[in-house]
Amino acid sequence: MKTTKFASLFLALVMVCSLVLVACGGKENNTGDLDNLIVNKTEEQVDPNDVWDLETHDLQGHVFYFLIRDVPAAHLKLNEVYAEQLNNEIINDAVYRRNAILEEKYNCTIQQDIASDVYNTIREPLIAGEYTYDVIYDRIITSRSLSSANLLVDLNAVENFQYDKNWWDQNMRTGLQISGKSFFANGDAGTSDDRSSQVMFFNRDLIEKNRLEDPYELVKSGNWTNEKFYEMSEATFEDNGDGIAVPGEDVFAYICPSQNNWAHVVASGVTLSTVSSSGDIYMPGYPSEEVLNVWAELKPILTNPHRDVSDMGSRFKNGKAGFYTMNLGSLQLYGDTTINFGVIPFPKRNAEQEEYYTIMESGICYAYSIPVTVDQISEYQAAGFESGVEMVGYFLNAMGYESRNTLTIAFYDQLLKRQMVQNQETADMLDLALKNKIIDPVVFYNFGSIGYIFRDAGCDGWSGTNGTKTLAVGSDVNYENLTSLYEARLNSARKALDTYLKNLEISDAEN
Repeated sequence: MKTTKFASLFLALVMVCSLVLVACGGKENNTGDLDNLIVNKTEEQVDPNDVWDLETHDLQGHVFYFLIRDVPAAHLKLNEVYAEQLNNEIINDAVYRRNAILEEKYNCTIQQDIASDVYNTIREPLIAGEYTYDVIYDRIITSRSLSSANLLVDLNAVENFQYDKNWWDQNMRTGLQISGKSFFANGDAGTSDDRSSQVMFFNRDLIEKNRLEDPYELVKSGNWTNEKFYEMSEATFEDNGDGIAVPGEDVFAYICPSQNNWAHVVASGVTLSTVSSSGDIYMPGYPSEEVLNVWAELKPILTNPHRDVSDMGSRFKNGKAGFYTMNLGSLQLYGDTTINFGVIPFPKRNAEQEEYYTIMESGICYAYSIPVTVDQISEYQAAGFESGVEMVGYFLNAMGYESRNTLTIAFYDQLLKRQMVQNQETADMLDLALKNKIIDPVVFYNFGSIGYIFRDAGCDGWSGTNGTKTLAVGSDVNYENLTSLYEARLNSARKALDTYLKNLEISDAEN
């Protein structure tokens, strides 16, 4: 679980440096303090979910073939599985070293094929019962169709997969589980679960120019709230003197595409549907009172005429906005920006709310899945497993574990370098921003397009005059129509969910 990795990795680096200084700069025979540090460190209580506790299997030279989606966008590219050689690129080299460890330790080989359409590449072979790939790495919203056709393995039923270990994203494990079944996993073995998570960027230069409170301090004190965010973002707005808010010319309070409205709702502590302890999903006949109350409270933020919904971040990069929300992966696009910026969680509903929450952007969230045909693997018995499924689950588990000190460290190092402020404070903010990823499966899977109601009610997003975008946010006449939009899509959403559950041979008594 990657909930405290930024801070812990930063502290680990500091500790290593400190130990080196003590060893090199201390008196010749004064090693007691260093010995005590090492002893005390080893005596600390260890979380059993951090420990690899399986025997080492010889995987009989098996070649594990991954089918991976081709993602053209550089900051979203899936480069976490295979590296042909070292090339001094931080992620590539970490993957190469991790794979070298796996291949030597377990006697196996890792290969990948890349396809622009993973679903249509593998669907027919799977239906025909052909064994072609060991692991699929694709968008969850696309792979979901494979799971509903019973073509993917339920990871919760795989011996030695150990989905409760901390090298798997536990928010994903619990949030995407439906009636006790899980088909998708990510964590240290990949970066998509973090890269797809929504965070908020702020222009530190504008904060200081307008003598505003430090957002980092507000987050740490628990006072980073919707009210405080609205107040501070408005203070950063600068009109050029003509009285008309024009994106790209004026400095806007906030850049936030309309599809990110849902992130503000979840960050305020509410969800559209509820999930029981057994994993059953319940969609009420209308939005809950809490959802409607939060939606009403968010109206000043989401319909603010000083909010720019027509840009995906380039204007923030050029200093034309005080705040900006987007997935964490977009941070990799800011290596050449000249502005001084920071990264923080979405604001809470109020100071009484205990935690900060965020969502994973479903359209760019990728995960590992195991196709059912891996049971045809011939080496599983010689490798000491009961089935091919168990063998692949074991290998994925080992891949996640070995990624903790290779891929994960490289990914965070890359992010912190891009952010240009490598300090404990930044690490703490990233931890808080990623700690609680709330997954409402109805919205994440967008059954019956019900997940779009917050986008469609919040603002029209692309309005303008004669094709020219002159307003940040168009008419807000739809804002009060959230309930009617929900009701109009509820039957389709319930039908889509029911079909999915029936295909999984799961009864859904609540719906």
